[in-house]
Amino acid sequence: MPQILSNMSSYLVVGLLWTVYFGFHSLLASSQIKASIQQSFPSLSPYYRLLYNFIAAAGLLGIWLVMRSLPTDMIITSSLWPGYILMGMGSSLGFLSLRDYDLREFVGIRQVKEKEIETKTSLQISGFNQYVRHPLYLAIILFFWGSFLRRGDSISLATAITFTLYAYVGALWEEKKLIKAFGEDYQAYKKKTAMLIPFIF
Repeated sequence: MPQILSNMSSYLVVGLLWTVYFGFHSLLASSQIKASIQQSFPSLSPYYRLLYNFIAAAGLLGIWLVMRSLPTDMIITSSLWPGYILMGMGSSLGFLSLRDYDLREFVGIRQVKEKEIETKTSLQISGFNQYVRHPLYLAIILFFWGSFLRRGDSISLATAITFTLYAYVGALWEEKKLIKAFGEDYQAYKKKTAMLIPFIF
């Protein structure tokens, strides 16, 4: 019984950590926060994206360190090769998808150079965006589920489930911004392209 309670507390801690992380991540990405920063600290606003990415990376490192210290138990028998295959697919999809974006803008370098909190972008519908509207989310989902298959433990399962739920909710939230930004062009793109799973609408 103590071991079960300990493992249940681990699930709750992991779920809570990821929920807080994703919530804070989404909050910082919101148009309202960006507008507030731009109005209150105009000289610092071009550095917002760099700071945003730094906070995101630091948060991931912190969660990883906490997860390493938590007790866990095996849910399934570790499946190394299926796990590595899914992780490889996720990593490859993420890398190839990033090539379709302006990496300087993604990191925040372009914003610093142009002295703007955001730079004007066009609707990206090439590359893997032809098949799913959120290939980076799909990439990370594949990676986390591959990690669960490779490890087979409860913490990896909690992480995979939490991120999958966030990816769906986050994609819906992100699309509201994209519809505001691109209007009918995004609506037309949305009608003919799957959200996360290719060819499933």
